[in-house]
Amino acid sequence: MRAHTLASVSVVLASLVACSASPKDERLGQTSQDIVGGQSDTTHQAVVAIGLAQGACTGTIIKTDPVTGVGWVLAAGHCIALGGAAQVVIQGDDVTSASSLQYQVLSGTVHPTYNSKDVSSDHDFSMITIAGVDKDTPTMPLPASATDGVKVGNTVMSIGYGATAGGATPTPSNVRKNVTMKISKIHGLDGAAGTTQLEDDRSQSGSSGAVGVPCEGDSGGPVVDASGVVVAVHSYGDTGCTQYITSDRVSSELTWINGELAKTPPNDCALCQAKVYSGKYVCAQQQSACLADKDCGAINTCANKCAANDNACVQKCFSATPLGLGPLNGVQLCGCNTACATECKADKSCSGTPKCGFSLNVGKCTTYTEATCCDELAAASVDKVGFLCLQQSGKYTGCDKSASYQALLTCQKKSTDCAAIGAGGGAGAGGGAGGAGSGTGDGASGDGTGAGSGDGTPTTHTVTNGCNASGTSGNSTPVNGGLFLAVGATILAIARRRTSQPS
Repeated sequence: MRAHTLASVSVVLASLVACSASPKDERLGQTSQDIVGGQSDTTHQAVVAIGLAQGACTGTIIKTDPVTGVGWVLAAGHCIALGGAAQVVIQGDDVTSASSLQYQVLSGTVHPTYNSKDVSSDHDFSMITIAGVDKDTPTMPLPASATDGVKVGNTVMSIGYGATAGGATPTPSNVRKNVTMKISKIHGLDGAAGTTQLEDDRSQSGSSGAVGVPCEGDSGGPVVDASGVVVAVHSYGDTGCTQYITSDRVSSELTWINGELAKTPPNDCALCQAKVYSGKYVCAQQQSACLADKDCGAINTCANKCAANDNACVQKCFSATPLGLGPLNGVQLCGCNTACATECKADKSCSGTPKCGFSLNVGKCTTYTEATCCDELAAASVDKVGFLCLQQSGKYTGCDKSASYQALLTCQKKSTDCAAIGAGGGAGAGGGAGGAGSGTGDGASGDGTGAGSGDGTPTTHTVTNGCNASGTSGNSTPVNGGLFLAVGATILAIARRRTSQPS
């Protein structure tokens, strides 16, 4: 009988990975199932999906620190050892739902003695730290000691994400599922030093849940006892996913687990940025609103189809749906300018970020605007029409009716420095890209002349790449390698597995 690990190439996020097949490797296959015959799980919110560089797994949030926003997720070692670095963690009954929460990954550590070349290797554990948790983020407990009360015949529940049927054409599923089973065997591999493993036999599935067995896509998911304690982590099972599942016992690895839980990342700008773009934090909410918006969402969908570093392709997406640029600019500026302004004030990653959301180039009027009209400029820079008025020096249709843009012009009219280049100055009027100089114009329309071009040429401005600034004119660049951390989760249902004789 051949055995397989349970990690599935699934939960692939459009802005993170474009994975449609597992790499060629004699240890890998291309079938996919999950808790076959199980039932939907809407109870265990701490059980999460983990998007990997080349696939996905299941994990469990076992600790949170609401003060720093850091969380710890227990998963299987082979998930990272074979699937690559964890990219994102998704919490929700259905990972594609708009209500699901996404957490940026800070780090991932595989147990040092896990052997990824041996399918039945013990110590199959990893710990993933995430950002963005809060006081309401759920967790699940671990055994308090090596005495966990686990015995043959005990009823346990296995939980995980994946497809609902395997074979040549797997049936995708984006939902969390569970199945109730009974422990049929407890064994160790390396004597006293080895991890105790639990084997659950489908023929002994408990009567309280749908008959089934975990399979690909469920690696790293928890085995939970009757008290809700995570007593083991899914590791491997039979190739057909019809007979058994072997899971590594948590109580035999408490020393390593507790050591990982004691490690905390530095509370710096990088952590703050990861936190505020995750979970329920402000930038994550702003990102979700942008994705739900017709224009901003269209830009993201379009840009995520572009090849890596194909800026010309991304630019076409901007041009195709220009009304989405303002909200997108707001998402990209959120961390440096708002949510992490204090933590990132001196950090080089935010050094080029326009403090008011948009960089003007109009001499003394720029100085006045940033000192006195910063709130008005910032509001215009994230508004659909306001952003385009800034970008096109007031010549975009509708600038005269844009409340945010008109508020900026009203503020600027209070200064003679701005009036000298046409009321509105660098906000898109008078001197345009020409900067300070004598000029005439009505401010609202942006007509006028200046010391520079004076022809309404779009003001050179700056938008950010996750607070890594890049000066452009009418351009915007992706955040975190894609416009957003994630657009949503798509199950591709292509599994990775290793084959060998089980112990």
